[in-house]
Amino acid sequence: MDILLIVVLVAALGAGTFTLSRYVLESKQNAMAVAAGFYFDSNYLAPASEKAAYDIYDWTNGFTVELYNHEHGNASAVDIGYSVTASGGSASSANGTLTAENGTAVLTINPTGGAGTSVTVSVTTTPYNKPLTATFHLKEAGTANFYKYEVKEGYGILTIKTGAYPVANLTVNHAGFLPDNTNDLMSAWTGGDSHTLNLAANATYSLLFFESTSSGETTGEIPFTDSITIPTRCDADHPPRR
Repeated sequence: MDILLIVVLVAALGAGTFTLSRYVLESKQNAMAVAAGFYFDSNYLAPASEKAAYDIYDWTNGFTVELYNHEHGNASAVDIGYSVTASGGSASSANGTLTAENGTAVLTINPTGGAGTSVTVSVTTTPYNKPLTATFHLKEAGTANFYKYEVKEGYGILTIKTGAYPVANLTVNHAGFLPDNTNDLMSAWTGGDSHTLNLAANATYSLLFFESTSSGETTGEIPFTDSITIPTRCDADHPPRR
C-alpha cells in the first residue's frame, strides 16, 4: 500500500511540475511577444550608455524634446505611460501617455539656470521600462560661433564651429594663405584674398591653407559673427578679445 501511494504521489507531482513549467514558458513567450512590440524613441534622448549631450544656444524661452512610441518604422501596439524629470530645469509635463500605433508627445523644457549651466532630461516608461536621457549644456547665444587657426609644418588649419543657426556669407580673409582647392568648400577660391562660405548649424569645419607668409596661431577659440581673418605673426601677438 505504501509503495503504491508513493508512486501515485510522484506521478501527481510530475504532472503538476509539467503543467507549471508549461505555464511559465507560455507566460514568458507572451511577455516577449508584447515586449517585442514595444517601441519608444526620442529626437534627442537616448539610452544612458550613449551619453547623449548637446550644446544649446536658443534656450531663453525653453526648448523642446519629442517622445515617440515608434522607431525605425515600427509602432507600439500598446499605450505607453511615461514620467519625466528635468534636473536643472522643469518640464511642461511630468507624466503622460503615448497612444498606441503612432503617439507623439512634445515636452517644453525650461532651464532654471543661465549660460554655463546644464539641464539633464530623463524619461522612464511603462508597461516596459526603456529609460532615455540627455544632458543639454546652455551656451551664450552671442558667442555661438567660434574659430581657431593652428600652424603646422608648411600649412595651417582653420577650424570653424557653428552654433544653433546656419551661417550665411561668412567672409574668410586669407591674404598670404593659399586655400586647399581640393576641399569642396574652397574649390572655387582661385583668386583674391577673401572669399565667402555658407555653413550649416551645429557643425565643425576644418579648412587647410598653404602658407606663403609667416602666420601665427590664435589663442584658443575666437568668437565670430560674419567674418574671419587668418592671423599673421603680428595678429597672433595681439589676439582678439574673447
